[in-house]
Amino acid sequence: MFINYGTIIVLIYIVIMISSFYPMIYQLLLISIKDRDTNTKPREDYTSGGKVFLVIPAKAEPLDLIEKSMGQSSSIKSRINEIVYILDGYNDELISMIKTLGNKYGVRVMHREKPRGYKGGALNYVIKRLGLGDGDYMVVLDVDSSINPETLGKLIAEINSAHAIVPRWIADNKGDSLLARGQWVGYLLFFKVLKSLNDLVGWVPILGSGSLVNIKALRVVGYWPEDVLEDVELGVRFFINGLRVKYVDDARVNVEVPVNYFG
Repeated sequence: MFINYGTIIVLIYIVIMISSFYPMIYQLLLISIKDRDTNTKPREDYTSGGKVFLVIPAKAEPLDLIEKSMGQSSSIKSRINEIVYILDGYNDELISMIKTLGNKYGVRVMHREKPRGYKGGALNYVIKRLGLGDGDYMVVLDVDSSINPETLGKLIAEINSAHAIVPRWIADNKGDSLLARGQWVGYLLFFKVLKSLNDLVGWVPILGSGSLVNIKALRVVGYWPEDVLEDVELGVRFFINGLRVKYVDDARVNVEVPVNYFG
């Protein structure tokens, strides 16, 4: 039996690219059953000039990955007020080791005794425990992502134009596997569509890794959603409440994509 591997590869790429648009499809379903506040709130409704926090949630991640992340994030310390790691799923020994690393790299390390609410719950914990003000902002970064000073500067430069700023993702490990390359191709198409949506109707469906978000805007929509799709759900909440989200195509955040179907 002849197997056309070229056709199989193309089909895999197509499936992966289609799956990249899941956030948009999911949002459209949610938006269709909710009433939207069509009076988009002007940016001036929200206090500007506050502090900017980089917040990196880590749940049972390997110690070497956390140290790598701290080393990368410390390069932007001069452009930000504070870098915060919020930990879930670590024992006392590992917490102590991570806090030692935090001291080494000059970042704050926090730990939740009772993790709840997934990643959104961790982000809300930071907002409330640190008492972030309405004029403050948080840049949310996955522990396996990295952001450089230039990208951070481009996000901060847009603070007065929107309630949240979304960067473009670049797959760092696109050459590691067929799956990783397929997701990279999916990202290329996804962000072209995202830019068009942003330019035409001002709609950005996902506030993912590297996004800069105003704290008062988060309070208006009830903080971060505490479920497994917090970045997509937040996009829905911003949209139906008439809050402005802006996509900046030349602000690039490096992300790691899965290399197999088990990770």
